[in-house]
Amino acid sequence: MRIEPGNNAQRIWQVYQNQKVSVAKGSGVAETSKDGMTLSDEARLFKDIAAAAKAAPDIRQDKVEGITNAINSGLYNIDAGKIAEGIINEIGFDQKA
Repeated sequence: MRIEPGNNAQRIWQVYQNQKVSVAKGSGVAETSKDGMTLSDEARLFKDIAAAAKAAPDIRQDKVEGITNAINSGLYNIDAGKIAEGIINEIGFDQKA
């Protein structure tokens, strides 16, 4: 493709404007055409869920404070067996093999 110097951008802009505004026959009134879009129910639901997730805080401060207080008071007990079981279940390790 060869790009010529000059007012090509102006001609392109005029073509775009001519397509955007059309004159109704006989009325002499200019009307603009607009593009539109319709969202499916699933897309609307996804949009609402995404907006709710974005509005939620990144850190649940109440949980952090509760665990911090439990650790500081010595009441926070860690069950290593439950942690190991969760890891095994997470990676899909077959316990019977």
